[in-house]
Amino acid sequence: MTRNPALDGLRGLAALLIICTHCGVPGTRAGFLGVDIFFVLSGFLITSLLAVEIDRTGKIDLGRYSLARMLRLYPPLLIFLIAYVLLAGGNTQAFRDAAVAGLFLSDYLKQPPLIAHTWSLAVEFHYYLIWPLLALLIIRGRSWQTQIAVLSGLYVAGTAWRLSTMYLSGGWSGYPTFDTRLSGLLLGGLTAILAARYAGDGRIVKLAPWLGVLLAITIAGTPGSPIAMSVPMIVVELCTAGLILALLGNRGVVFRALASKPLVYTGMISYSLYLWHVLAALALPAETVWYWKLPAVLVLTYLIATVSWFAVEAPAMAFRHRLGTRPAANQAQAMPAP
Repeated sequence: MTRNPALDGLRGLAALLIICTHCGVPGTRAGFLGVDIFFVLSGFLITSLLAVEIDRTGKIDLGRYSLARMLRLYPPLLIFLIAYVLLAGGNTQAFRDAAVAGLFLSDYLKQPPLIAHTWSLAVEFHYYLIWPLLALLIIRGRSWQTQIAVLSGLYVAGTAWRLSTMYLSGGWSGYPTFDTRLSGLLLGGLTAILAARYAGDGRIVKLAPWLGVLLAITIAGTPGSPIAMSVPMIVVELCTAGLILALLGNRGVVFRALASKPLVYTGMISYSLYLWHVLAALALPAETVWYWKLPAVLVLTYLIATVSWFAVEAPAMAFRHRLGTRPAANQAQAMPAP
């Protein structure tokens, strides 16, 4: 499988939605649902890689897999956390907070605003830990119908768990935790199995513009409240899954829009964009209006993310490839979700 630029573009769009939310752009109060776009994408990409390896070898090289994930996750994160500790005064509490984020525990342990967004990295990390063995159990020796049935059941169960947690708590308590945010990653895995038969299906390609419109309406019309964790989150997840299947056809107006160079580049550097944009947003005075705040944050974070990509991320990925950890499938490298 070759790299699909539109998937990078979709990732870039998700990152921009999250940045717009943190900058207070009107109509993007629920732009944080861009995280769920990331989760579905990540579940799809990781499962695609694992499925190819399982089909080819009947097993998963856990050493290679783990090293690849660590080389992708840690280099940019460590640079970011060092900067955070310095900005926070280098005190004991700052080191503790950085350690919590570095150990990927931010989804269950409360963090200060500057690094609270690392909860999504923790969710992905926990998924990376458990998914290879589960994928092996679900995929190896099973018919595609069985794989789809099992993954569909897991997605429904994960969604039901999130909804029950949300309604019982009556608030945001279940928003950042691994157990309540697993549904998007599971749907991504289901999408990877469906892709073997329906990727680029003409009917889905024709449906893609409508999925894009529904996605935009859902995010624009959802308030910045826990209600976003219910029907809106489900709609975003399902629209993202449909868009992935459509984009794999490498054609259509949505593919061309998302495969544009600015969005593809944004997707390529989206990990560092996500890491650094909160620092940039909080560095500005609280009363800064969004139409000044957004361009300032974008300029600063694009500069930092560009330096991070060329100085840290790309060399780490090249080193990974030299060590023989290049994945069997290269369907737009799986990245940590914001």
